[in-house]
Amino acid sequence: MQDYTREINSLENLKLEMIRHNMNIDDVQTQINQLKKERILKTHTGKITAPTDSCPYWRTKIKIASGKYRNIRCRTYDGLLEKLSEYYFKDRKLDEITVMDAWKEYTQYGMAGKSDSTIYNYNYRFNTYFAKKLSNIPVRKLTKKLLKDLFEEMIITHNLKWYQVKINRCVLSEMLNYCVDKEIIYLNPLTSFDELKINRNLCAPDTPPGDKSRCFSKSEYYNFKVAVKYRMQTNEKNLAYAAALIIANTGLRIGECVALKFSDVDFEKQCLRIHRMETYDPNHGVKVVEHGKKKSVHALRKIALIDEAIEAIKHCRMIQEKYGYYDDDFIFCGENGRLARYSVSGAIRRICNSINIVPCKSAHDLRRTVITLMYERMGHESIDAIRRFAGHASVKQTIAYIYGTDTTDEEDQKIRAALS
Repeated sequence: MQDYTREINSLENLKLEMIRHNMNIDDVQTQINQLKKERILKTHTGKITAPTDSCPYWRTKIKIASGKYRNIRCRTYDGLLEKLSEYYFKDRKLDEITVMDAWKEYTQYGMAGKSDSTIYNYNYRFNTYFAKKLSNIPVRKLTKKLLKDLFEEMIITHNLKWYQVKINRCVLSEMLNYCVDKEIIYLNPLTSFDELKINRNLCAPDTPPGDKSRCFSKSEYYNFKVAVKYRMQTNEKNLAYAAALIIANTGLRIGECVALKFSDVDFEKQCLRIHRMETYDPNHGVKVVEHGKKKSVHALRKIALIDEAIEAIKHCRMIQEKYGYYDDDFIFCGENGRLARYSVSGAIRRICNSINIVPCKSAHDLRRTVITLMYERMGHESIDAIRRFAGHASVKQTIAYIYGTDTTDEEDQKIRAALS
């Protein structure tokens, strides 16, 4: 029976062998335990000390990955072997834990206390920058050289700035710290980031605070809206372009935009009620919550709509009726249901690339542009009205969104005019 037991590699094999040879379960368990002890004693080369008058424990030492020794002790010999079994067998399994396995566990148990938006951003960055290259690599095989090559390839592929690289490093490093806490690994290879010696010359130049690249110029803004409306006609099934046009006309946060429902729109008064936002829940993934921006009641508001925005919403209803799209009255949906933020972000990037807007702008850049244009047209005396429209808690926050939409040449002309 010992020979049979040695051949058992899985629970199914165990069941088959028991049936085939008419084995008793207690006998099988006894043989498995005996084999387990033999394997432990063969693997463990340290001295096992029996209890004495001064120390009533069976005891030994194990050498861990850092090179140090850890004391193991128990009142019984079998108990000591069981502890050694947990150590040796556990380590064998831990060697097989991949980066994706660790990430799933980290998102489920290690992100407690983080906001929904932070969890969403962490998952976005992991899936965008790390998942493809690292998913199937065991966590214990992550060397500094491997990570150095990964980060340098990431910089080149995504044209990242150094501050973006450091943000991505934090995302992966926090997961690795979780792995250290769970003893999956003993040292975090990203703790001393400078030791990787990443070539910073590969990075795109950092954008100074207040740089105009964070806001559309007037010509870029006009061309963007023309291009979006063209895409709405030529690719009418993709309502992400209509969502981009709504953001360009309202300055909504992208999470607020994709959470809009037809019931939020008052077509007669041409206004929009905002009281809902897409967020991320670690247990249920991306979802829509009914109470606006989590930390600010100022996000709950009504805003006026211009005719172009009204027509975009009516376009969405027409497309939904034409193709049979529906998802709980959401304005922006497709054959697979409501569109998420990344769908609209992708549409905005495609539009920017198609009309050569460099650097490529984001949904939040559109929001800054709308707030800036309102400020230019309404003046500083209306700053509080603009704050309410934007859903900001303070005027100071609104002012931080105002950049200026003139090109450098246009600014020079105004300066010359003012000086002459």
